[in-house]
Amino acid sequence: MTNLLILTKKRTSRDVLLCILARLAGIEPTTPWFVAKYSIQLSYSREDFNYTIFFCFVQDFPFFNLESCCLWHRMLFWMQDIRVGYHYGMFCLGRFPAGVFCFVVDRGMRLNHRGNVSALMALLLSVFLAVPMVAAPSASAEPASQKQAVKKKGREKTQEQKDATDKSKEKASSDDEEDGDKDKKKFDPSLPAIPLTGDLMYRILHAEFSGYYGDKETAYEEMMKVARDTRDPRLAKRAVQMAVKEKDAGKSLAAVRLWAQTSPGSEEVEQYLINFLVLNERLDEIKTLFADKLASAENDEKRAVLFLQLQKTLANFTDKDEAFRAQEAVVRPYDNNADAHISLAASALQKRDNARAVAEAERALALKPDSQMAVLVLAQAVGKVDRALEVMAGFLKEHPDAQEVQIAYARLLAGEKRYESALTAFELVLKHSPEDKMTLHALGLLTMQQGRLDQSEKYFSDWLKVKEAEGKKADMPDEETVQVLFLLSQVTEDLHRYDQSLYWLSRIPSDAEDDLLMMREVRRAQVYAKKKDTARMHRIMVDLRRQYPEEVEKILLTETQMLRGIKRYQQAYSLLKAELPNFQQSTNVLYDFALTAEFVGKYAEMEKVLRQIMVLDPDYQHAWNALGYSLADRNIRLEEAQGYIEKALELAPDDPYITDSMGWVYFRQGNLDKAEEVLRKAYALNQDNEIAVHLGEVLWVKGKHEEALKLFRDVQQKDASSELLGGTLKRLKIRRSAMKENQS
Repeated sequence: MTNLLILTKKRTSRDVLLCILARLAGIEPTTPWFVAKYSIQLSYSREDFNYTIFFCFVQDFPFFNLESCCLWHRMLFWMQDIRVGYHYGMFCLGRFPAGVFCFVVDRGMRLNHRGNVSALMALLLSVFLAVPMVAAPSASAEPASQKQAVKKKGREKTQEQKDATDKSKEKASSDDEEDGDKDKKKFDPSLPAIPLTGDLMYRILHAEFSGYYGDKETAYEEMMKVARDTRDPRLAKRAVQMAVKEKDAGKSLAAVRLWAQTSPGSEEVEQYLINFLVLNERLDEIKTLFADKLASAENDEKRAVLFLQLQKTLANFTDKDEAFRAQEAVVRPYDNNADAHISLAASALQKRDNARAVAEAERALALKPDSQMAVLVLAQAVGKVDRALEVMAGFLKEHPDAQEVQIAYARLLAGEKRYESALTAFELVLKHSPEDKMTLHALGLLTMQQGRLDQSEKYFSDWLKVKEAEGKKADMPDEETVQVLFLLSQVTEDLHRYDQSLYWLSRIPSDAEDDLLMMREVRRAQVYAKKKDTARMHRIMVDLRRQYPEEVEKILLTETQMLRGIKRYQQAYSLLKAELPNFQQSTNVLYDFALTAEFVGKYAEMEKVLRQIMVLDPDYQHAWNALGYSLADRNIRLEEAQGYIEKALELAPDDPYITDSMGWVYFRQGNLDKAEEVLRKAYALNQDNEIAVHLGEVLWVKGKHEEALKLFRDVQQKDASSELLGGTLKRLKIRRSAMKENQS
């Protein structure tokens, strides 16, 4: 019996044990290398796992060493399903020390005792199947006589067998042999040249399985002992991982120190060491470490990086004052280095010592007048926004090409709603960096805010061009690209270029996330509504209600708002009337229906539904306000209307729209002074067009024509087609030409 390849329909421990016994009995491995490898790969990749290859012997297998152990013993640790063994088992490792085999069998039996048969089989199988990282000869190599015998048997193959071998398998075999040769040549001189013995493998597995069964103390101690004995940095790193998992900062630091000893000069280890020194509050050691690094730094450029790293490291200490004193001590030898003072300024700012931060930043600027970092810290430290803007503006006057300061300056202006100045500042940034996406995006938003839609479209389109030039096509857009596509759709819709708006929406793929798809379809429906294609709009919204049943109420209300937006009031009323029986407990749908009923003149129905809402939810202030305002606007039952609005104000005292309703009641009652007072308060809360028109009418009636016309002009600039403004001007007999004549 020379070739052993078991193909079984049912996974049983008997089949696995048969393979193990056959191997221990001394059956020679003769199956070609690539047959074993690709058989295992095939068995793992099959969709149907009814048939599974449990084991196959191979010839010319790579020898086992410590490097491969560091990979496959962790595979054992994670393994819970036999398929994982196939996935990792691309090579057969040959025979192993008996002690290790017995240990794995013992652990496997414990798993079997727990009822986990598949895990037992996986553990037994994985002794034979693993992926060695480096193939280097070891003490476990096959005797030369056996290798020669194997080669002899290979030469005795008939020509018929050779012809039957698939060409692709020959190529795969050749590739594997080349890879094996390369692996044998690989050697890292920093790693210890220690042969893998049965005892060493047992100790590594002991540590891993101890951790697996919850004995974290034993796992950590055993791995630390193995790492100390072997001086292998990989095992030291594994000890660090075990300590971190145990959430023990002290043990983690000890393991990192060992790792640092076995990997001198490693940046990764150094970062771990710094982090755990901080966690253990080892301030003196941090001082010593950074003092040494700064002293050995080759130039000021590298020291600048170290100053910044020191500042960020010390920011994590609990005692900020103590940490700051330590930082002062470390940077004291570098008093003429601007970056040292910048780091001190940043730390002082963090502990809210603004005076010290200003002093250090100014000292840095004295040493290095063109330092952008210094002026940015100074702008933060001065406290007041106007002073910060002044600091940055002065610096930019001297250094107009300072891009980082220019960007910070523009952002601060935008944050303060100084949009015109922010636009100018961002345009200067774009002049120096015409393909900066952040600047293009900011300019697109600012021009959109200012109503400069043509410019906004250009900026957003340029943003997309830059993005696509980076190789990120919009047919598979990321979140940022999707946002820009939505913005372009909105801009072109506002420009009444509806087909272009639909085009931008079509660029958002159908496999995007559900919330984005829903938003896209709602926007499409809105565009079709603007095109007066209400049938297409309705089909889209019906489809959305079917696709997102949990959002049916929101989708219904969105559709009625679209219909009201294009003055299809009767259509909106009919839609809500038909759906109302399904939403008798929904105050939102009932309220929307009441407003729509008012639009079509069904005041009795409106009042009935609003009173129904008051019963369902007495604290629903919008119902009280809507009924009161409707009565006041129709100039009927004014005392009753005032009572409803007073109730609404009790529920929401600072609501600008309810405040506007109260002002309108006073106006209808002829109390012009009180009406003006209340409407001014509402307008201060929200400069809404409706509030502005109401206030303007009161002012006009009181004879304050100039102020009233100014308000009317502002509304006309925002919404030239405002029906409310048109009706008010007609009622007051104000010609639109008169507004132009008085315009300054």
